[in-house]
Order: sequence, then structure tokens, then C-alpha cells
Amino acid sequence: MGDVAMQQGLFCPSIKADRPMIAERERWSVAIADQARLSRGAGSSRGAGFLVLAALAVTTMIMAPAFGLLAAERLLTVRSDLGRVDAIVVLGGDGPRRAYRAASLYRAGVAPNVIIAGDGDCTFIRQMMIESGVPSGVIRMECQSRNTWENARFSLPMLIEAKVRRAVIVTSWFHSRRALACFRAVAPWVAFASAPVEPEWSSWRLMEDPDSGRILLEYMKVAWYILRYGIDITEFGSEHTQRARP
Repeated sequence: MGDVAMQQGLFCPSIKADRPMIAERERWSVAIADQARLSRGAGSSRGAGFLVLAALAVTTMIMAPAFGLLAAERLLTVRSDLGRVDAIVVLGGDGPRRAYRAASLYRAGVAPNVIIAGDGDCTFIRQMMIESGVPSGVIRMECQSRNTWENARFSLPMLIEAKVRRAVIVTSWFHSRRALACFRAVAPWVAFASAPVEPEWSSWRLMEDPDSGRILLEYMKVAWYILRYGIDITEFGSEHTQRARP
């Protein structure tokens, strides 16, 4: 742990190398390496690529955090040109900002229905959206999912019940690529778009962002999800790069 903390202080001194975050990064490093070895051992044709991806993720997290933050806007974010859709899907985890973003989309007439997914702050997000002008009757909610993959899986019955064919996902900007990939994998017949909460800091100032540790950790989570769930983060074309601001 001391070496990791020292490297973080050397390459990016303004990022706080607190012990819980370091332990979390080490846990993801081990998980990625183990899963990559399993893929290689099983004779997967993608095993070599997985190992390269795992190495890049770990290197970005430990040796080059400044580069990881500067590249996050381009590598981790997906934004869509928005039209009218059937539902707004709000993911838990950063309640106030995601609630306000989703409520603004609803008030702009983007969708007539709202789905909230994720344990922890689901009821809080619902209440904030209601206070922001969203009728309670249009909100569906599941509060059992504990990660992004479960967000998608556990939302599936609600998507089917509401006969959703087009939906927009609201989450943090650096989480948007992984979230979109998960939902597309679970419900490929739904045309998912992305309208993330925008960053509060410019790319050059992300080292000062309190979320800098979470942003760097996202690289490892993306690598793990590719290895574990087979999500495809490369399928989003240039049509998903515009800022969505209705």
C-alpha cells in the first residue's frame, strides 16, 4: 500500500491517497488479474486482449493518474443527441445531481415515465424528483440492485412492463459508458441513449475534484465488466458524442 500511495503522491500529488480508496483499487486489481487469467486459461480468443486491457487499467490507476483524469472525458463518457423517448432511467449512487438531471429531462418533455434503479438512495432520488416537479405516478423504482450490471438486470421487468423501446440513462458522466453498455447488453431491443450529469470541473482541474478517486477507479471497473460480463464499450459511434442539453 505504501508504494501505491507514494506513486500517487509523486505523479498526482493533489489526489488524496486515503487507505480505503487504495484498498479498493488493490481489490479491483486482483479481481481483474484473476479474471484475465481465467479467460486465458479457458482458451478464449479474447484472453490476450483481456490481459492487455487489465494491464492498461492497472497502469492508469497506479502509475499515471494524471493521464487517466485528463483522458476520462473522452474515454469514459457517452452523450447522446436526445429526442423523445419512452422512459428516463436514473441510476442510484449520486442522488442529488442525478435526480435534478433526470427531473430536468422530464420537465423538458423528454419522456413520460421514470425508472429509478439502485439500492441506497433510490427513495431519496424519488423524493427529490417529486419535489422538482415530477409526478409520483410516473415513477417506477427498484431498490435491490447493488451494482451497474444489476441496475440493468433488475430494471428489465419495469422496462418490459412499460413497453419501453427507447430510453435515456442518467448517471455520472464518468460512469455513462459502462452504464450504457450494461443496459444495451441486458435489453438489446431497447434503443438506449445517455444524458449524464455533466462534470463540475474542467479536464485540467479534475485532480482537484473530490470524485477524482472514483473517476480513476472507473477504468478498473470497465475492465472488470468487460472480463466478467462481456460488455462492449466500443459500439458507441460518433453519434453518441454530443452534449445532450434539452
